[in-house]
Amino acid sequence: AMVSVGGAKFYKSIKIEKGDTLWDIANENLPEKYSSTEEYVKVLKEINGLSSDKIYSGENLMIMYMTE
Repeated sequence: AMVSVGGAKFYKSIKIEKGDTLWDIANENLPEKYSSTEEYVKVLKEINGLSSDKIYSGENLMIMYMTE
């Protein structure tokens, strides 16, 4: 489980570019408080209601980021 120590959670929508994978996006936006990309990928899938890691270019993906 993730423990939130200070910092607020924010959500923003990003456009999925051609060639992007969920893992690429997770790596690029990984909040410091997460110990692993895998953990954050799970969060992204939950937020976006994804049952698999498959995403499609041209669609929007909601990502979560945090302030320190």
